Amino acid sequence: MQQLPTDARPAPSLTTTVFGVLAVLGAVALAGWIMVVGPIHNLVYDTDNAGLPGSYTATKCWTEGSGKSSHSVCLGTFRSTDGSVVVRDLQLERTAASVGVPLTVRREADGTDYAQPGFANAAMDVALCLLTLSGLGLALAVIGVSPKSVTVEKRKGSGKDPGAHAKPQSQPPNPAPWRQLIAFGPALMSSMMALGGITAVVAFVAKIVSRF
Repeated sequence: MQQLPTDARPAPSLTTTVFGVLAVLGAVALAGWIMVVGPIHNLVYDTDNAGLPGSYTATKCWTEGSGKSSHSVCLGTFRSTDGSVVVRDLQLERTAASVGVPLTVRREADGTDYAQPGFANAAMDVALCLLTLSGLGLALAVIGVSPKSVTVEKRKGSGKDPGAHAKPQSQPPNPAPWRQLIAFGPALMSSMMALGGITAVVAFVAKIVSRF
Protein backbone atom coordinates (compact mmCIF):
# COMPACT_ATOMS: atom_id res chain seq x y z
CA MET A 1 0.00 0.00 0.00
CA GLN A 2 1.36 3.40 -0.99
CA GLN A 3 1.93 5.72 1.96
CA LEU A 4 0.74 9.31 1.71
CA PRO A 5 3.32 12.07 2.16
CA THR A 6 3.61 13.29 5.73
CA ASP A 7 2.90 16.89 4.70
CA ALA A 8 -0.33 16.07 2.86
CA ARG A 9 -3.32 17.94 4.23
CA PRO A 10 -6.77 16.44 4.56
CA ALA A 11 -9.44 17.97 2.39
CA PRO A 12 -11.82 20.25 4.30
CA SER A 13 -15.00 18.53 5.40
CA LEU A 14 -18.38 19.48 4.00
CA THR A 15 -19.34 21.06 7.32
CA THR A 16 -16.23 23.24 7.34
CA THR A 17 -16.78 24.31 3.75
CA VAL A 18 -20.44 25.18 4.34
CA PHE A 19 -19.54 27.09 7.50
CA GLY A 20 -16.83 29.00 5.66
CA VAL A 21 -19.10 29.97 2.80
CA LEU A 22 -21.84 31.10 5.20
CA ALA A 23 -19.31 33.08 7.24
CA VAL A 24 -18.05 34.85 4.12
CA LEU A 25 -21.58 35.67 3.00
CA GLY A 26 -22.44 36.87 6.50
CA ALA A 27 -19.39 39.14 6.63
CA VAL A 28 -20.21 40.63 3.23
CA ALA A 29 -23.86 41.15 4.20
CA LEU A 30 -22.92 42.75 7.52
CA ALA A 31 -20.44 45.11 5.89
CA GLY A 32 -22.99 46.04 3.24
CA TRP A 33 -25.65 46.71 5.87
CA ILE A 34 -23.32 48.93 7.89
CA MET A 35 -22.38 50.90 4.78
CA VAL A 36 -25.98 51.37 3.64
CA VAL A 37 -27.32 52.66 6.95
CA GLY A 38 -24.22 54.68 7.75
CA PRO A 39 -21.74 56.38 5.43
CA ILE A 40 -23.63 55.77 2.17
CA HIS A 41 -26.83 57.11 3.74
CA ASN A 42 -24.98 60.31 4.67
CA LEU A 43 -23.21 60.45 1.31
CA VAL A 44 -26.52 60.60 -0.56
CA TYR A 45 -27.53 63.71 1.39
CA ASP A 46 -24.08 65.32 1.42
CA THR A 47 -23.92 65.18 -2.38
CA ASP A 48 -27.31 66.94 -2.85
CA ASN A 49 -29.01 63.78 -4.11
CA ALA A 50 -31.70 63.42 -1.45
CA GLY A 51 -33.68 65.41 1.07
CA LEU A 52 -35.59 68.67 0.96
CA PRO A 53 -33.27 71.50 -0.16
CA GLY A 54 -33.34 74.75 1.73
CA SER A 55 -31.35 77.16 3.86
CA TYR A 56 -30.73 77.57 7.56
CA THR A 57 -30.25 81.03 9.05
CA ALA A 58 -28.90 81.14 12.57
CA THR A 59 -30.05 83.82 15.00
CA LYS A 60 -27.80 82.73 17.84
CA CYS A 61 -24.70 80.52 18.12
CA TRP A 62 -22.59 79.33 21.03
CA THR A 63 -20.02 76.69 21.94
CA GLU A 64 -20.70 73.74 24.20
CA GLY A 65 -18.14 71.51 25.87
CA SER A 66 -14.44 72.17 26.29
CA GLY A 67 -11.23 71.09 24.65
CA LYS A 68 -11.52 68.42 21.97
CA SER A 69 -15.14 67.75 22.91
CA SER A 70 -16.23 71.34 22.22
CA HIS A 71 -18.65 71.91 19.35
CA SER A 72 -20.80 74.69 17.95
CA VAL A 73 -24.54 74.92 18.51
CA CYS A 74 -26.86 77.31 16.68
CA LEU A 75 -30.50 78.30 16.99
CA GLY A 76 -32.25 79.52 13.86
CA THR A 77 -34.81 78.98 11.10
CA PHE A 78 -34.94 76.49 8.25
CA ARG A 79 -36.75 77.52 5.08
CA SER A 80 -37.15 75.18 2.12
CA THR A 81 -36.19 76.42 -1.33
CA ASP A 82 -39.81 76.39 -2.52
CA GLY A 83 -41.02 78.04 0.69
CA SER A 84 -43.39 75.19 1.54
CA VAL A 85 -41.65 74.27 4.80
CA VAL A 86 -40.52 76.68 7.51
CA VAL A 87 -39.12 75.41 10.80
CA ARG A 88 -38.42 78.05 13.44
CA ASP A 89 -36.35 77.75 16.62
CA LEU A 90 -34.39 74.90 15.06
CA GLN A 91 -31.25 73.91 16.95
CA LEU A 92 -28.35 72.38 15.02
CA GLU A 93 -25.17 71.01 16.54
CA ARG A 94 -21.72 70.82 14.96
CA THR A 95 -22.77 73.20 12.24
CA ALA A 96 -20.80 75.65 10.12
CA ALA A 97 -23.59 78.24 10.33
CA SER A 98 -22.90 81.87 11.22
CA VAL A 99 -25.42 84.30 12.66
CA GLY A 100 -27.42 86.00 9.90
CA VAL A 101 -25.71 84.10 7.05
CA PRO A 102 -27.91 81.54 5.21
CA LEU A 103 -26.36 78.06 5.13
CA THR A 104 -27.35 75.52 2.48
CA VAL A 105 -28.78 72.40 4.10
CA ARG A 106 -31.02 69.47 3.24
CA ARG A 107 -33.79 68.24 5.46
CA GLU A 108 -33.61 64.46 5.69
CA ALA A 109 -36.56 62.14 5.25
CA ASP A 110 -37.16 61.71 8.98
CA GLY A 111 -37.78 65.44 9.32
CA THR A 112 -35.47 65.80 12.31
CA ASP A 113 -31.97 65.64 10.81
CA TYR A 114 -30.43 68.24 8.52
CA ALA A 115 -27.46 67.45 6.30
CA GLN A 116 -24.90 70.06 5.31
CA PRO A 117 -23.88 69.11 1.75
CA GLY A 118 -20.39 69.90 0.57
CA PHE A 119 -17.12 68.39 -0.58
CA ALA A 120 -15.63 67.99 2.90
CA ASN A 121 -18.57 66.05 4.34
CA ALA A 122 -18.95 63.93 1.20
CA ALA A 123 -15.24 63.07 1.23
CA MET A 124 -15.46 62.00 4.87
CA ASP A 125 -18.41 59.75 4.01
CA VAL A 126 -16.33 58.11 1.27
CA ALA A 127 -13.45 57.63 3.72
CA LEU A 128 -15.75 55.85 6.17
CA CYS A 129 -16.99 53.58 3.37
CA LEU A 130 -13.42 52.63 2.46
CA LEU A 131 -12.47 51.97 6.08
CA THR A 132 -15.53 49.74 6.40
CA LEU A 133 -14.27 47.71 3.44
CA SER A 134 -10.89 47.36 5.15
CA GLY A 135 -12.66 45.70 8.06
CA LEU A 136 -14.26 43.30 5.60
CA GLY A 137 -10.80 42.41 4.28
CA LEU A 138 -9.63 41.58 7.80
CA ALA A 139 -12.68 39.38 8.34
CA LEU A 140 -12.00 37.50 5.10
CA ALA A 141 -8.37 36.91 6.09
CA VAL A 142 -9.38 35.54 9.51
CA ILE A 143 -11.92 33.25 7.89
CA GLY A 144 -9.28 32.07 5.42
CA VAL A 145 -6.87 30.82 8.10
CA SER A 146 -9.54 29.33 10.37
CA PRO A 147 -9.81 25.76 8.94
CA LYS A 148 -7.39 23.13 10.28
CA SER A 149 -6.54 22.16 6.71
CA VAL A 150 -4.96 25.59 6.12
CA THR A 151 -1.29 26.21 6.86
CA VAL A 152 0.34 29.64 6.99
CA GLU A 153 3.97 29.18 5.93
CA LYS A 154 6.71 30.85 7.97
CA ARG A 155 10.39 31.20 7.13
CA LYS A 156 12.84 30.30 9.88
CA GLY A 157 16.41 31.56 10.00
CA SER A 158 19.30 29.17 10.56
CA GLY A 159 21.27 29.20 13.80
CA LYS A 160 24.62 29.90 12.11
CA ASP A 161 23.50 32.90 10.10
CA PRO A 162 20.56 34.83 11.61
CA GLY A 163 20.17 36.77 8.39
CA ALA A 164 19.80 33.68 6.26
CA HIS A 165 16.49 31.99 5.64
CA ALA A 166 16.01 28.30 5.31
CA LYS A 167 14.53 27.10 2.07
CA PRO A 168 10.84 26.44 2.66
CA GLN A 169 9.78 22.84 2.38
CA SER A 170 7.61 21.89 -0.55
CA GLN A 171 4.01 21.83 0.62
CA PRO A 172 0.77 21.33 -1.26
CA PRO A 173 -1.23 24.53 -1.76
CA ASN A 174 -3.99 25.37 0.66
CA PRO A 175 -7.41 24.18 -0.52
CA ALA A 176 -9.87 26.53 -2.16
CA PRO A 177 -11.58 28.82 -1.28
CA TRP A 178 -9.37 29.42 1.77
CA ARG A 179 -6.27 30.01 -0.36
CA GLN A 180 -8.00 32.83 -2.22
CA LEU A 181 -9.33 34.39 0.99
CA ILE A 182 -5.84 34.46 2.55
CA ALA A 183 -4.51 36.29 -0.50
CA PHE A 184 -7.47 38.61 -1.12
CA GLY A 185 -8.32 39.58 2.48
CA PRO A 186 -5.06 41.34 3.48
CA ALA A 187 -4.77 42.98 0.05
CA LEU A 188 -8.29 44.40 0.37
CA MET A 189 -7.67 45.54 3.94
CA SER A 190 -4.39 47.34 3.24
CA SER A 191 -5.57 49.04 0.05
CA MET A 192 -8.85 50.24 1.56
CA MET A 193 -7.09 51.51 4.69
CA ALA A 194 -4.63 53.46 2.57
CA LEU A 195 -7.33 54.98 0.36
CA GLY A 196 -9.56 55.67 3.35
CA GLY A 197 -6.75 57.40 5.23
CA ILE A 198 -5.86 59.60 2.26
CA THR A 199 -9.51 60.52 1.70
CA ALA A 200 -9.97 61.36 5.38
CA VAL A 201 -6.96 63.69 5.28
CA VAL A 202 -8.35 65.40 2.17
CA ALA A 203 -11.73 65.83 3.90
CA PHE A 204 -10.07 67.27 7.01
CA VAL A 205 -8.06 69.78 4.98
CA ALA A 206 -11.13 70.75 2.94
CA LYS A 207 -13.12 71.39 6.12
CA ILE A 208 -10.38 73.66 7.47
CA VAL A 209 -10.12 75.56 4.18
CA SER A 210 -13.90 76.05 4.03
CA ARG A 211 -13.81 78.00 7.29
CA PHE A 212 -11.79 80.81 5.71
